[in-house]
Amino acid sequence: MVTDLDRTTNVLILGSDQRPHQPNWRTDVIILLMMNPDLGEAAIVSFPRDMYIDRIPGHLPNRINVIDYLGEMDAPGGGGPRLLIKILEERLGITIDNYIRFSFEGFVDLIDALDGLKIHVDCYLYEIYPEEGIYLNLPPGEHILTGEQALSYVRSRRSGGGDLERARRQQRVVWALRKQLAEQNLLPKALDLYDALRYSVYTDVSKWDTLKYARFGLSLGEADVKGLVLRPPDAMRAGWRQDMSVFIVNWDYIAEELKRIFDRPPLIDTNTSFSPEIPQPNDGGGSAPVSRAECP
Repeated sequence: MVTDLDRTTNVLILGSDQRPHQPNWRTDVIILLMMNPDLGEAAIVSFPRDMYIDRIPGHLPNRINVIDYLGEMDAPGGGGPRLLIKILEERLGITIDNYIRFSFEGFVDLIDALDGLKIHVDCYLYEIYPEEGIYLNLPPGEHILTGEQALSYVRSRRSGGGDLERARRQQRVVWALRKQLAEQNLLPKALDLYDALRYSVYTDVSKWDTLKYARFGLSLGEADVKGLVLRPPDAMRAGWRQDMSVFIVNWDYIAEELKRIFDRPPLIDTNTSFSPEIPQPNDGGGSAPVSRAECP
């Protein structure tokens, strides 16, 4: 079934590695949250950080994860998300209604405000990478992660599966947050949480839309949430552009996939580990971490 995407509400969720007093940053979490009130369903679509964008207004071609920074330097106060939204809208033929940008600090604050993140870890994950502040030793099973641990969980990418595996885990975190909001009956506290995070989370979502989105999210069951991590070989392929190891993107394919996003099986059934054999851009740089990942 082809969905009329004009009837969906779309929110771009960005996670940057911006730190206090750091002049530049990258956006390594890029998620499109699609909400369809007609169907009573939602979809989470993850865009790998190494996707190559061949036309960036006012700038040379580059990876998708630098666009937020470039746009913000051009127009401080929201120019970054707006530039990325413009690029995605043009290529995908959709309207993106809002954005939310988390910094490291903002994400940690969110998880700590919830007294930790309750999440089921499906694959043993061990990664020690002091250069990036990642310290993980998580066997399969139920865990309550602190803000710093949850940040490492969504950032880790060197333990097998690369950026695609990281994007998969990020989707698991989105679903875990939704479950936790329901279990802790946090809807009445949504506006208080909004106020508490206003200095560490940058967004154009109003207080009242925050409440509306939260209510919609809490109305969804497991079968109502779809998930898609864009990946080779159909949506993109590994290659080289501008002396960079990148994903070369098939935007027409992705646009068609989004039209059928709500026909996909539930995220809970499709969020399985990616094979490390899938060709991906070369990470490059940095010292080698101590890492291991094992999945059943």
